[in-house]
Amino acid sequence: MSQKFIQSHLYQRSVLSCALYPLSLLYALVQSIRRLFYRLKPPSPIPNAPRVIGIGNVVSGGSGKTPFTMFLAGYLKENGKHPAICLRGYRGKFEYNNRIISNMQEVLPEAVEAGDEARMLAEKLPGVPVAVGAKRRNSIAMLMNAMPQIDCILLDDSFQHLKVSKDLMFVVFGPRGAGNGFVLPAGILREPLSSLKHADCIVINGGDWNPPCNQWNKPVLRGENRLDRIYGADGNEIALEDVRKKKVLLLSGIGNPSSFEQTMRGNDIDFKHHLAMGDHYDYTQPGFIPRLEKELAAHGCDMILTTEKDWAKLSQLELSHLPLAIVAVRFEVENQEALSQLLNSLS
Repeated sequence: MSQKFIQSHLYQRSVLSCALYPLSLLYALVQSIRRLFYRLKPPSPIPNAPRVIGIGNVVSGGSGKTPFTMFLAGYLKENGKHPAICLRGYRGKFEYNNRIISNMQEVLPEAVEAGDEARMLAEKLPGVPVAVGAKRRNSIAMLMNAMPQIDCILLDDSFQHLKVSKDLMFVVFGPRGAGNGFVLPAGILREPLSSLKHADCIVINGGDWNPPCNQWNKPVLRGENRLDRIYGADGNEIALEDVRKKKVLLLSGIGNPSSFEQTMRGNDIDFKHHLAMGDHYDYTQPGFIPRLEKELAAHGCDMILTTEKDWAKLSQLELSHLPLAIVAVRFEVENQEALSQLLNSLS
């Protein structure tokens, strides 16, 4: 699905999105019935489970959940907690075969095959255990059996995962908010915005969009992804001033490629073109490297910038002949006091 199509029909109300609106009503009804079912028959408690903190969204595609997850795990660790992370490991080897890919001491060899987000979280958060697998209850049990000192678990992409009860639920929005306000397939929403009443906190990652949640009295945390550093495939940092002198080609396979562009523009990096692949793109597909080489030459670029999520997969390819560098970002929250109050309520 092209970015032009997304902008024209999913982030704005068009003839097509209005034509699809009846289907979105049906989809919204199914999601509402599903939530009602779990409210009437809630999941049973997980024996000896610690506090569970959910992180999710109501939009399809990227909203900035992963940087917020990294931030929150680091924040908890710095404040004396022993957090762990559970995520699906989408398109990884262990998506349907739960596995711990890092513990409190090291990243395990299995991390290489666990999916892009899972591997990145394991490598970027030393000392924070990470488990992958669609069955989150199994992941939690595995973590607790292996490391009983864990006292909180972050459940990534879990707003619609209703088989595990959460003690605290964060719902993350990107700078473009809820798009045109319609549910799939007429818009980008996975379920109606009224589902936000089931969240404990709304996180706005960039921009000034205001969520319609005042009627439910939900706290709102605001922050944004800031450039942390740029480094080469060898791990050595590259000065921002040197990058600004280059003719840059952006490469990404993320849910919201415009967020990558926004970060670059915000740091005065004037890129010539953005080769935006689909979310979780498989870079091992035949023809990818020749296409990348062709795009590099066609736009007269002398540097390729990609995200850390993409680098988790690109690092497995032979790309040493290409001028590739990796952009690391970090989430920074504006109203940290409000976050502290929320997390203190778990104690």
